Amino acid sequence: MQAYCMKCRAKKEMKDAKSITMKNGRPATQGVCPTCGTKMITILMSTPCQGGMAFHLPVRVIGYAPL
Repeated sequence: MQAYCMKCRAKKEMKDAKSITMKNGRPATQGVCPTCGTKMITILMSTPCQGGMAFHLPVRVIGYAPL
């Protein structure tokens, strides 16, 4: 899997890539840059209804006046 190396400033193929779950529950892939050895991470897309929770977009309220 490809990821962007911040040190080399280029997109490269990850070495020793492994799937992880971040603290906030989002899936990601973590690996090492083959050139400089810097840690690389790619955040993957999560499913829209992960864990049975639906995502709601904010609704615009028309005619609302704050107190």
